[in-house]
Amino acid sequence: MAPVNETIRLRPMTVCDVPAVAALEAETFADPWSQRIYEETLESGRYDCRVLEQLGEDASELLGYFAGQRILDEAEVHRIAVKKASRGKGYGQRLLEDFLTRMRRAGAETVFLEVRAGNEAAIGLYRKNGFTQSGIRRGYYHNPSEDAVLMQKRLSESS
Repeated sequence: MAPVNETIRLRPMTVCDVPAVAALEAETFADPWSQRIYEETLESGRYDCRVLEQLGEDASELLGYFAGQRILDEAEVHRIAVKKASRGKGYGQRLLEDFLTRMRRAGAETVFLEVRAGNEAAIGLYRKNGFTQSGIRRGYYHNPSEDAVLMQKRLSESS
């Protein structure tokens, strides 16, 4: 039997994706967004949510997702997650690059985010993509208590 031709696809998140996204959210974050929050986020039409999936012959598998927002000339990264078994393959990079490219085209000048101070992998990804630290919010996160590192990137600068 010939190998299955599998491809990776990045597309807008739909309500059909919410159960899988919420499950990955709960596995990834100490302070997960609920399924209802994702439903409301999609219903509002004000957020930019994408899923990265691996397409198989019979079914697709969620590899990761992204949630962000643009308001006027600013954009914000809210959530980015990749399945534990799929990390280290560039999927987080792909999700972030896609958002940055679309926000630049939409007229955003600066992208902001906050990340747990102990999340070295995420901080490394953001730094690799030109984000710089702009501040600290002491004790911002709970379960466990941790500082938030505030980061930003000017989109007019080279990526």
